[in-house]
Amino acid sequence: MKALCAITQNVLDNLNRNDDSGNQFIVILGIPNAVQTQLDENRNSLDGIPFRFMFDGSTGLIKIIPSYAHAAATHKFVDTITYTGAALGVPLNDIGWAGNTTFRTTVDNKGKQPDNCLLPSTRQGRGGQPPGWPTMVLESGVSESLSKLHEDARWWFENSNGQVRIVIVMSVRRTSRTILLEKWQLASLQYPYIAQQVTITPNTVVGNVPLCLPFQVLFDRLPEGNETDFLLDNQALMNLTLYL
Repeated sequence: MKALCAITQNVLDNLNRNDDSGNQFIVILGIPNAVQTQLDENRNSLDGIPFRFMFDGSTGLIKIIPSYAHAAATHKFVDTITYTGAALGVPLNDIGWAGNTTFRTTVDNKGKQPDNCLLPSTRQGRGGQPPGWPTMVLESGVSESLSKLHEDARWWFENSNGQVRIVIVMSVRRTSRTILLEKWQLASLQYPYIAQQVTITPNTVVGNVPLCLPFQVLFDRLPEGNETDFLLDNQALMNLTLYL
């Protein structure tokens, strides 16, 4: 782990020297079980450097979170969904955020941590039961990681057998204070595609707005009372750039 921590610090230093631009991934081939378990279960295993971990058999992949700004964009999206739900009268217990919980396949030795994900009450695993797959997943990264983020979106759909219904991809470019946000979902033939795409700066939103998150897709039930689909307008989207 000491050598891995040194490599991780080097990747983080390079990102910071280049204004959060460049490579943010570390591939580990033939990862020992003990190291895999530590990366999976101990969020402080890389000397406090924030990361996300995924594995496929004996291959591990670490995604370094380069700065507070990247984490803050994800947190702002989470807060926006929570506050929007509260304004619509959605019970707070129905809006469950699982953070970077590891979700595993039941057949192959695969697992992945999102940047965050939404668990409605039907999937929260109450009473000591394990949670189900989330309905919506958030994946963010630096602009150079966009192709990998697309692979991540497909991973969630394929490995959950379609139980994940929406993946929000956020490609962050801190130097220009810009977020490319994509909403991925499944077509009728179970083919993942980009249903909406917007480019966001502190003062502009270009693309398909408002961002629409269908209520039934998020919560496994029909809306009741004042509940309706979640619509994020220009101001809500521009707020995501607040800490860039």
